[in-house]
Amino acid sequence: MTKVSVVAQEIAASRRRGVLADEGKLWEKLRLDAERVAAGEEMLRGFLDLVVLHHDGFPSALGLLLARKLAEYSMQAEQLDEIARAAMAGDPGIITAAIADLVAIRTRDPAAENYLRPFLYYKGFHALQWHRISHWLWSDGRRELAHFLQSRVSQACRLARADSAVRSSHQSRAEVLPG
Repeated sequence: MTKVSVVAQEIAASRRRGVLADEGKLWEKLRLDAERVAAGEEMLRGFLDLVVLHHDGFPSALGLLLARKLAEYSMQAEQLDEIARAAMAGDPGIITAAIADLVAIRTRDPAAENYLRPFLYYKGFHALQWHRISHWLWSDGRRELAHFLQSRVSQACRLARADSAVRSSHQSRAEVLPG
């Protein structure tokens, strides 16, 4: 099978699975999926309200979700959320890349039945977003904070290294593929 036919099959599969690439449409779909899950599993209502339903847009929800995943006693969620939001405002490409990541996961991972699941639970997705935020900090001259965040990501997500290609798997971990 040629690369062209593989790509054509992936495009066809993504169309069948309802893959979205627009931020507004993706956010609307995330919110609808969160409402559906909250209605079906009342135990998750508070969590979904906090990280999705009480936000007015994708960047706000992503910032808080990432912050809560990485927070610890020495760096509170509020501080991390502020860092994440500053990075996303300073480099809108971070949001564009996060959306592209969700689209890629949804397209390629059969366990990603919707966008909500990888958004909430895939450690590889979270680690990639923190990597982009750390890169923004590094480029802004805030290298110690960038190192701190990368260290926390390694601890929180249990990722050894990501120096070649990385993809999220249905088992909520990042797989490092040889480059």
